[in-house]
Amino acid sequence: MAKTFNVLPWLQDTTAAEVWTRWQIAYRDVLVVDAFNRPLLRDNLTSHDLGQPQYYNALKAALLAAAVPADTDADGLPDDWELGWFGNLSPTPTSDEDGDGADSLSEFTFGSSPASAASVPTFLPVVARPGGSQVLAMVFRRFVGSAAELVVETSSDLVTWSSGPTEVFRSGTVRNLYDGVGGAEVRYQQPSGAANRPAVFMRARAILKTPAGSQP
Repeated sequence: MAKTFNVLPWLQDTTAAEVWTRWQIAYRDVLVVDAFNRPLLRDNLTSHDLGQPQYYNALKAALLAAAVPADTDADGLPDDWELGWFGNLSPTPTSDEDGDGADSLSEFTFGSSPASAASVPTFLPVVARPGGSQVLAMVFRRFVGSAAELVVETSSDLVTWSSGPTEVFRSGTVRNLYDGVGGAEVRYQQPSGAANRPAVFMRARAILKTPAGSQP
């Protein structure tokens, strides 16, 4: 049985945004962009046939390089995030550039805008019902990819906090929001065995990731 292959462009023209024209896209172009949709590399698969090892290896290297977040000032915040919001590398993990009470590390990790006081990390508590039992769950935004690290924990007294799959785990898949700033929505919940436990609290914390090549 013969297979039918269709070409599905990822970049589509609309009435509001003629992206092919504005980005000067040609047929079979490959455009590598960062988390803020800023072009990093343009290649064309007609002139650079991936059947040729040198072109295949060059594109592979470019994609792998784009997937590794650069942090030239070694502050734990990726360069593309700092440049995308502020045009420079001045923010630090503990700075609060927009004065909304959330530091830059939290705004980065939880996908809110560090340049608007109206945008802060938000967490929505919900009731999950695995197997008919009722347990606590929490839905929130986060920055996609491995550059941002977080931990989700539970507590019964707001003093001792615990994490791990027996306490709380990510439920379902990460929902990419395609919001142009690398945002996604995730959901964490207690396991069904926690239904008979006393009152529980849940929190998510941003963790400062040690930049590659720096000392912890």
